[in-house]
Amino acid sequence: MVAVAILSLGVVLIYRTFLTSLATFKYYSTNLQAQCWMGEKIWEVEDSLLYRKGLGAGKRSGNLFLGNRKIAWRISVDSISPTEEFYQLDLTLFWQENNRRITISRTTYIGI
Repeated sequence: MVAVAILSLGVVLIYRTFLTSLATFKYYSTNLQAQCWMGEKIWEVEDSLLYRKGLGAGKRSGNLFLGNRKIAWRISVDSISPTEEFYQLDLTLFWQENNRRITISRTTYIGI
């Protein structure tokens, strides 16, 4: 009976460790995909500022799906010089992970 109790405790610990590592992998996988998407979005805004001389009517917020996770995003572009040669771009992504809200923010500066 002691052997069965020790064995069952070992199985529970292994199972719990496996689930924890699986959740960690899922978190970092989503984070890496989100970082790649943010780089593309920043490049898109920079391209519109440099070559089209303005932001146009592009979307400033929305949702995207990475895997089966719904991620909301918001972007703001503000001029930081009187001649509108320098801009500050803030991009934020946020989603729910279990019982907590995950937020990733990136700020960059663009000179035209």
